[in-house]
Amino acid sequence: MELVILIYNLFMKVLALDYGTKRTGLALGDTEAGLAFPRGVISGLGDQELINRLIDIIKREGVEQVVVGEPTGLSGQDSSQTLSSRTFSDKLGQTLSVPVVLYDERLTSRQADLAQNQGSRYERDELAALFLLQSYLDSYQIKK
Repeated sequence: MELVILIYNLFMKVLALDYGTKRTGLALGDTEAGLAFPRGVISGLGDQELINRLIDIIKREGVEQVVVGEPTGLSGQDSSQTLSSRTFSDKLGQTLSVPVVLYDERLTSRQADLAQNQGSRYERDELAALFLLQSYLDSYQIKK
């Protein structure tokens, strides 16, 4: 029984958010496969409406952890978007029954732009969430 619980705790479904005040990109993946997939963009909602939509997604998809991108400059300085993401992450963490973590999203928008320039059919925000989540999952694999 302990082994089953241990294995279960090692593998979890993760939802990543490239949070923005106007648009939020989504990506979904799991720690077992270590792969992230783009899951769309939610736009035009206030924070509470966005949180309600995320609650539905989390329940439907069986998400066990949420990763919110923490945008910082290349030198590590905070911006107004950094503070907005932290505030949203705190609000989300107080509402959800699953853990919410902030994770460095430096260069994810640049990676998304490059992917779009190479013909990706996905939107920039969901690509940024994808790259955020893939980086998180890669670091998770190293820690195991």
